[in-house]
This record gives sequence, structure tokens and C-alpha cells, in this order.
Amino acid sequence: MMLLNYTRWRFNQIKARVVEEKRTFSQGDCSIALVGAFHETNLGDISLRIPFEKALSKLGKRFAIQNLYRISKYKSTDKIIITGGATGVKENIEAIYSRYKNCPDKVVMCGMDFSDLSELKDDRITFLSDCKGITLRSKDQYSKFVDQGFSNVDFAYDNAFALDFELSSEKQKKAIGINILNLFMTWTGKKFEPGTFLLPLYKRNDPDAEQNVLKIGPAYVNYFNHLVNALVAQGFTVEHIPFTPEDDFFARTFLNSKVRFLNYSRDPFMIINKISTYERFYSTRFHATVFGLISKTPTVPFIYSKKCADLIEDLDLDHSDFVQRDELLNTNAIRAEDAINHSGIKFSDQQFLKYRSSAFKAIENSVRLLLPNH
Repeated sequence: MMLLNYTRWRFNQIKARVVEEKRTFSQGDCSIALVGAFHETNLGDISLRIPFEKALSKLGKRFAIQNLYRISKYKSTDKIIITGGATGVKENIEAIYSRYKNCPDKVVMCGMDFSDLSELKDDRITFLSDCKGITLRSKDQYSKFVDQGFSNVDFAYDNAFALDFELSSEKQKKAIGINILNLFMTWTGKKFEPGTFLLPLYKRNDPDAEQNVLKIGPAYVNYFNHLVNALVAQGFTVEHIPFTPEDDFFARTFLNSKVRFLNYSRDPFMIINKISTYERFYSTRFHATVFGLISKTPTVPFIYSKKCADLIEDLDLDHSDFVQRDELLNTNAIRAEDAINHSGIKFSDQQFLKYRSSAFKAIENSVRLLLPNH
């Protein structure tokens, strides 16, 4: 079974890479590029890009799509939009700076999360402050940028809130959705083991996680297995929705075989529609939480990182219906059996319109900054 799951994972990765390469080959010359992370192997990153595709297509503008982690391999374009996500780390800023240091006014960033700016050299900070515009998806980060003297920044909710989608009018009877990722569990080539290749990043930005890196992964797997067992015992059908091929591989490796495993899909609209059919959705990934909320399905987020905590904080939602990562280390603080009694987070139509309007305006403004005559 492990070999089958591994083969499926590698196939989905290769398939996504082929899609990316074919698209790159067929794009030809474009004056503007949408640059993001893991464009085809992360559903969240895809959802960040799609609203920009729609906005540029509406203007009749041709555009290239480029993977930020391979940006040096692409033909340079006159202008770029960094389509957000947790991409504002030192290595990525260096790559963007290397290519566009002489023309920061040709660079717009929208829906961004940044790591500690103190890691960057002064000329990189100057480059960011000279970019045409930067929209941050965290109010806390926005405040920090303003405090540092940035005048080109704004706050808006995540780009995915601007997606156009349709929800199912029917709920599945006694059906629950979940999403898990390989949290502090790394594939070694033979099996998943506690640890992470991002340890240097956690040492810089999340000391608590770094100190417990070998404990959190197994505790997380144990929590979700207990949750699944409790739900199945109550007669629920449990389905796992992967947001990356690796989510799928990890879930099939560790979760109860009674779980129904959905295949990885690059179609955010289909996934949002699917989540809308559940009675409740237990999310881990940032965009799994966003999709759960915009699908109007009561959602119980697992807060595994600061970006997820900031999302809940900025949406001003009920804080009683989520699970904190560090709670896993205290067996008296959380029981998976109790989580099935969570009612889940759900916001009103009025709240959703507020978040959607914020994201939509940020995308329109980002495009307008680069294309002022359109």
C-alpha cells in the first residue's frame, strides 16, 4: 500500500510539472507575468492566481505564469505581479531583487505574508519600499510595515476571497470533510519521520515549534486519527480533501482506512463546491480554512502556524472553535473526542461580502498600478 501511495504522489507531482512546462513553452512573449509558488502542486497557490487571470483577461492582456521558486529559468517580463501567499521569505526576495532591482516600479505584490524583515539587507528593504505596491493579508504585518516607514503598503483579505464560485444546494447526509498535511513529518525516501526541512526557518521565526519539532508531528497524527475514529463511531462518513499531492500521500499513509480519500485536484471551484456539501469541515492548511469558510460550511481550523492564527484574528471570528498546534503537547488541554462537539466557525453573508470586496479591490488596484491606462 505504501508503494501505491508513493507512486500516486510522484505521478501527481510529475503531472503537475508537465502542465507547468507545457504552459511555459506555449506562452510566448508576454509583457507581464503572474509569479507565485508551486503553481500546480498547491491548490491554495492556484486560488491566489486565478482572480488575477480573470482581471487581466478581462482587459485583453496576455500574461505569463511563472513559478517563483524557478524564476531564474524563465524569460524576464517587463512587469510582474507576485500573487501572494507565504512567499515573502528571504530566499524569494533575493530572487526577485536579483531580477528587478533596477526597476522596482515594475513589481506589485498582492496577498503577501513576509517573514522577519530584519533578515534582509538594507538595499533589499529599499527595493521593497520602492515597489509599485504591496498588499499584505495580515493586519499585524501591515502595521509593522507602516511602522518601518513603508508608504506603498495596504491590507486586504486573502486573494482567494475574490474567487467566483457556486455552492451546492444539497448537503451529504452525515458527511464530514477533513484536510491534513505532513506537519513536522518529512518523507525520508522510505517513510515519514518526525522533523522538517524548514527547521532553519522555524529557528528564526517560531522558536516554540523548533523546540518541539519531533513531538508535534506524531501528536498531530494521533489527534486526527482519534477524531476520525470518534466520527466514524457516530456514523459519519469522513472524506479527506488534499490541497497538495503530498497531503494525499500523507493522509493515505496515516489515517484510518475507513476514511474516503479524494484525489488531488487543481480545480478550486470543484473543491469549494465539494466542501459546501459537508455538515462540518476540519481544516489544517490556510486555504483549506478559507475554502471551508467561504463554502458556508461550519469549519473547525487546526491553527498550525502564525498565518493561520492571523487569518482567524483578522476575520474577527469566534475563537472558541479552533484547535491550537501547541495544545497537542498538553494531553490535558485537548481531546479529539471533544472536537466532534465543536459547532464550527461560520460567518454571515454580510461578513463574506466584506472580505470578498476587500480582496477584489486589492486585485483591481494591483492591476491598475501596473497598467494605469487600462
